[in-house]
Amino acid sequence: MSDAEATWHRLEAEWDAARLLALKAAWMADNKQPNSKEASIAKAKAGALGYGEDELLGIWARDSKILDVFEGTQQIQLLIVARRLLGKTSSELK
Repeated sequence: MSDAEATWHRLEAEWDAARLLALKAAWMADNKQPNSKEASIAKAKAGALGYGEDELLGIWARDSKILDVFEGTQQIQLLIVARRLLGKTSSELK
């Protein structure tokens, strides 16, 4: 298997994982179950898939500011997940 094929298979697996996480969070919402942790995990996973080093090099000048926004959003999602896993409130875990 070539490097390009291996990369494609890895990205496909990552995409499938993000899709399933989003579906789980949506199912929980539809069934009136608390899902903020699952929704944040899905957002963090799916957000990371859109930005890889190869893609960014080609569009760096146009999208340089989006990295600041993306990284901040990613950190917020991970903080929400950490709070849910640890059973902490926003004042307890900042």
